[in-house]
Amino acid sequence: MLYLILNLIDEETVKKLTRQVMQNTNWKDGRYSSTYRTSGWKKNIQLPGKLEQDGESIVKTALINNKRIMRYTRIKKTHSIMFTRTGEGMFYRTHLDTPIVGDGRRDLSFTLFLNDSSSYEGGELVLKIDPETKIIKLNAGQVIIYPTQYLHEVREVTKGERLVSVGWIESEIPEQENRYILSLLDEARANMQKENDLGKDNKDIMNKLIVAYNMLYKRFSG
Repeated sequence: MLYLILNLIDEETVKKLTRQVMQNTNWKDGRYSSTYRTSGWKKNIQLPGKLEQDGESIVKTALINNKRIMRYTRIKKTHSIMFTRTGEGMFYRTHLDTPIVGDGRRDLSFTLFLNDSSSYEGGELVLKIDPETKIIKLNAGQVIIYPTQYLHEVREVTKGERLVSVGWIESEIPEQENRYILSLLDEARANMQKENDLGKDNKDIMNKLIVAYNMLYKRFSG
């Protein structure tokens, strides 16, 4: 999986979440959470999810309840969720997220967009996926999930303000390639189950798929 983009929360939930976080008074200089604590490397303001637990809960619940996300990520837990505001002249230069923190391992990173791309200029999420560079700018309610190993940056906002929630996923399957193998098997099984009458031969195939899936899940799990 290079990355996964989908609609995560609806318009009403976006409005509720945005209202909650914007009313919170605990926003702080984003450099507190960065290895590179200089104004030339990171400039934004952040609200830790632990200081906005209702908002954090909305994000966690949406991720865990999404079947497509679960298929491709195998979430063990989500953690270190925060909300970030990047206003005019703010940015986050190219960096790599710390792979392990006190809250857990970071196998996958996510960014949930809370305002539309048309409400600000600049602020694109740039993923360095060798040999390519992917430029991402989504609308409110959409999320991108990608392996934490990617170098990435948030380009400078030149007009308006970018509001997002970011966080990390510790997967039951630590290795990206293994998660992909399991997702293929799971998708094949799900497609076969859509048939009303599998027939004896297909039922045998289905049972073998399930056995293979379960054995690999046990082998790959961390």
